[in-house]
Formats: sequence, C-alpha cells, structure tokens
Amino acid sequence: MNKQAKVRYRLLDRDDWSTTTKPSLKLPAEVKISVELSDEDRFVSRAGLKQLPSQAAFS
Repeated sequence: MNKQAKVRYRLLDRDDWSTTTKPSLKLPAEVKISVELSDEDRFVSRAGLKQLPSQAAFS
C-alpha cells in the first residue's frame, strides 16, 4: 500500500503510547500493541479500491 499502518506500542508499566517508525523495532514481551488500519488496508492492492464503485453498482 502507499501508506503503512500506524503501529503504536506501550510498555505495560507506563501510560504513554509511542509510535514505531520502522518494522524492525525490537520490543520486549511485556508490551501492548495497537494497529490502526486505513481504508486502503482492506485490500491487497489498489485494484480492490478501483473495483469498489462497480461492486456497489451490482449489490
């Protein structure tokens, strides 16, 4: 996709969330993770987004 999902993490003993900037970030096992997906993340490719209007017309 054009944009990556927003991934945030929080250590269990803290209240503040941090946003990760790289997929290779190593986190401890005692962490809570939140993933925020955009509308574009529903499909594997942009073709799914392009087909939405025709799917709506036939349903």
